[in-house]
Amino acid sequence: MKVKKKKILILIGIIIVIVLGIISVSFYFYKRAQDFEIIEDPTDASLVLWTGKGTETAEDTCVIQDMYEIVKRNLNLAVIQVFPGKYLLITEREGKVKELKGEDYKDREKFYWDTAKTHVYDVADGKEVKTIDVLKVVEENLQGYQYDGGSATPVLGKNGNAFAEWIVSDIPENGNQEKKTKYMFMDLETGKIYVEDEGPFTFLEDGGEKQEKFEDEIFYDGGWEDFMKENNLTELDHDKIMERAIDVVFYGLDLPGVARIRITTDGLPKENEKLYERFPGLKEWQGKKGRVACIYLGGYPTGEEIRELLREE
Repeated sequence: MKVKKKKILILIGIIIVIVLGIISVSFYFYKRAQDFEIIEDPTDASLVLWTGKGTETAEDTCVIQDMYEIVKRNLNLAVIQVFPGKYLLITEREGKVKELKGEDYKDREKFYWDTAKTHVYDVADGKEVKTIDVLKVVEENLQGYQYDGGSATPVLGKNGNAFAEWIVSDIPENGNQEKKTKYMFMDLETGKIYVEDEGPFTFLEDGGEKQEKFEDEIFYDGGWEDFMKENNLTELDHDKIMERAIDVVFYGLDLPGVARIRITTDGLPKENEKLYERFPGLKEWQGKKGRVACIYLGGYPTGEEIRELLREE
């Protein structure tokens, strides 16, 4: 009797395996026939562990990101977009995209979104300020266009307000259809929408020579290579867990005069009065592994001024 029962259980197990196999194979060929890719973006506010404003310029901001979770979710540091001194922009999206094949190696992507929302958080306390339904904004302002799936990008307006930028394109009927791209912007203070044919959306009248000098000062002053060697720092990879790594860039004309330093928190100095007075609360993260401090400095800082903040005293 026991032998017979055992044979029945084995048979049931085999049947279950076969059925699951048939379902898996069917789903695979269904997806292949549909020629679409599922988009599941695991980006959310839990990737940010701490935010704080600095004390010297209006743009001074520090954001601590959880590199363990970023790598685990197959993301990178860029999923958290920052308007220094004001906002964090985090875009969540779900849906699917279908590739439309055309002639002569042409192709287009047609998106079918279930949801696409940009969450706006205050950098001072990390609290959510507003949620923007990107699909609704596109529908109301750009008939015949689709959201292209990128993160909302922060841009400074001529009026001094913070703007969010999304890229959109015309909805294709086939792969041969020439792509038309537009840039959609929202004034985060007023909610007003602007649409431009070219990007980036630069309102600035000045910037030019002052910004060029700023960029040259940071990157070509000859001090970064020696600084990294002296402090045992390597170049930061934005999608890997690293120790004692750093990356320094400028924001460019969209946010002039701002330098962004991404440094693993174990690479922060144990003692540096200027740094920790400028960013109260940052010292608590010093020495922790699997965390990255994204520090934004305003006021056109020089390369040497930045290095002074990161040196061990």
